[in-house]
This record gives sequence, structure tokens and C-alpha cells, in this order.
Amino acid sequence: MIKISEEKFEILSKVFTPDKKRSAKKIADHLGISKSQSEIYLALLNNQDELRNIFTDDKILIESNNKLSKSKQRLQDTNRIERGTVRKHYQMENALTALNEAVLEKFDEIDFNVKKVVEDISIVEGDQAIIQLTDTHFNELVDLEHNKYDFDIAGKRMALFASEAKRVLGSYGIKKVILAMTGDMINSDRRVDEKLNMATNRMTATMLAVKLIQYFIQDLMTEFDQMDVVYVTGNESRAFDFGFTDMVVTDNYDSMIFNFLKEMYKESTNVNFIDSNPVETVVRINGRNILILHGTTIGAAAQGNVQKFIGKYAGRGVAIDYAIFGHIHFANIGDIFARSGSLVGSNTYSDFALGLITKPSQNLHIIRKDGTINNVRVELQQTDNVKGYPIQNDLDSYNAKSASKAHRLYKVIEIVGN
Repeated sequence: MIKISEEKFEILSKVFTPDKKRSAKKIADHLGISKSQSEIYLALLNNQDELRNIFTDDKILIESNNKLSKSKQRLQDTNRIERGTVRKHYQMENALTALNEAVLEKFDEIDFNVKKVVEDISIVEGDQAIIQLTDTHFNELVDLEHNKYDFDIAGKRMALFASEAKRVLGSYGIKKVILAMTGDMINSDRRVDEKLNMATNRMTATMLAVKLIQYFIQDLMTEFDQMDVVYVTGNESRAFDFGFTDMVVTDNYDSMIFNFLKEMYKESTNVNFIDSNPVETVVRINGRNILILHGTTIGAAAQGNVQKFIGKYAGRGVAIDYAIFGHIHFANIGDIFARSGSLVGSNTYSDFALGLITKPSQNLHIIRKDGTINNVRVELQQTDNVKGYPIQNDLDSYNAKSASKAHRLYKVIEIVGN
């Protein structure tokens, strides 16, 4: 038996590659073996080449089959998506067609001739409202091209507010209202700009403020049968430092105005001044607890801070349903609070320091018998045709400045090219 050496066969595989001419004699010479042994090695080399070609062809065949399978799957996926899209389109079209046919079928069965008008349910006995008066800053003097403010203009805006309040609340048949004075009736005089833009000194302004609010109350009472008056103090109308203790917070022109009016109406049977917490107070109207405050502790982030107040009162066992306040001079009515604008509107601080666009406005809050709360913002910018309250004699006697007397011209400067 002729033995085959694996070591020798491997040497031959490397030397006699398929591209080289092979013969038994060359193999015999290379390995030093007999011719019969070399023929066996030659046969093995040739068989190895055939096997290699077979394996190579199978690999190509497998790769081709894989490509075909992927291509087939891609086509199947595309067809499935297209069929699904078309199917949904047909389903939608069939549904709309069926709906249209059903509507047309029922159309002839419906009688569109209204025989009786539904009764008006807007007027409900027991509906009440809060008329909010806030941030009046009566002694502030504003002289901008797009906004002016002094005691005379304040009187016109209050008269316009009273007129709109009577119109809106009268449509509900409301006869009982709450006047909520929510602070800053008088402007601050702590800053240099405020001193320069004061219509008169604060004590004189307080007397004029009392007179204006008295006119406002009398105006409203031509429409309503009963009025309760509550108040909280603001930060701008403080006499000295601002604080939250009773002694400090009532050292405030808002408190002084309220107490003057309270004394004036002490004999009245239909205007009732109610003493309450001068920082924040809660009134219950038609089962709803309304939190009334100035807004100093609310700030600009109203939603989150109001929710904190609701949580604070919940800890005391009082469920707050709504909050009303002012302070920011920018109206914002939401689901759990309503912030009123100011009676002043834009001033030099809001225009040039804050870059804000504001308008004079006040809010009305309607609390219906079923507890529904609706709010109305009343804009008070246009007063050209409004007859204000007759305080001219008072202004003359107090020598109060007006916007027209302190007029400074603001104009647009046009730059013309060459």
C-alpha cells in the first residue's frame, strides 16, 4: 500500500497551484518519490481543484438566492402597504357615503319650522356680581401720545366702567352687587419719576379719590338695589413701609379711602361697607368662595401662585373656587383666577422700562345662582364722548395738575434719505 504524506500534499498544494502546469514527473522530481506515488499525488491535486470550484459555485448560488428573496419580500411589503392604503381609502369613502345617505334620508323627517322661541334663561333671580375697582392710581399723571391720565380722565373712565357694568349686569337681571376695591387707589410717591408725575399731593389725592368713588357708587346704585363694599390694600398706596401686619398694612391710603366712604354711607340702608382682612379676604357668593387680594403676593406667575393660595386655604378647611386681584396692570382671565388691568393703562414705566403694551381696563365677575362664574373685561381707553363725573370744581380748589397742562410732545421722527 502506498502511503500519502499530508505534509508533502500540503507542500504540493502551495507549489503546484491550479494556474501551473502539473505532471507526475515534475511531482516525482520535486518530492523525490517514484512515478507511481507521484501519479496519486497528481490525482489528489486535480480533485481538490474540482471541489473548490463546486464550493465557489454554491456560494454564488446562495448569495443570488438571498438577493432574490429580499427583493421578493420588498415587493410583497410594498404591495401590502399599497393595498392597505387603498383599503382604508375605500373604507372611509364607504363610511362617508353611508353617512350622507343617512342624513339625506332623515332630512325630510325633520321639521325645521321653529314654532316657539325657547324661553330666555339668562335672567335668574339670585345671580350676583362683583364689580372690581383696582389700581386706579388717581394722582398719577400720564402724558404719552397714545395714553393720557389725570383726575378728569379717571372720572370719565369710571363713568364708562359704571355704564358698562350696568349694561352687562343688567342683562342678567342682577340687582345685588359687591364692589371690591382691590388696592392701589393712590399712586406711590417714593420714586423720583413718581414725584414728577403726580397730579397733586397724596392727601389731596385721597380726598379727590373719595369723591370719585362716591360718584361711582351713586352711579351704580341707579341700577342696583343692594351693594356691599369690601377692600384690600395695595403696595403702591402705602403711607410708609409695606408690610402684612394689621398695623402696617392699614397705614395705607386705601384703608383711609375705605374708612372715609364707610363713614359717609353709615346711614345708608342699601350700601353696606364690610370690614375684612386688609391683605386678603374671602367672600362667599352663591356657594362659591371668592378670594380677593391685591396681587402683590401673586406676581406674574399667576397660575402656580394662585394654586398655592388654594392649597393654603384648603389647609384651613376653606375651599377657594376663584381668585380676583390686580397689581400687574395687565388683564388676564383664567379658569381659577381673573387679574384686572388698571384704570391708568400705559405709562412711562410700562412703556420704556418694561416694554409692555397695556390698556386701561377693569373686570366684572358674575356668580350665577348655580355657582357658574363668568368674567368680563371692560376696556376703558376711549372716553372722547364720555361725560365724566363733575369734579372740576374740586380739581380747581385743590389746584390739581392735568395731563393737558403738563403736555410733552411725543412724535414719530421720519428719516428721509437723500
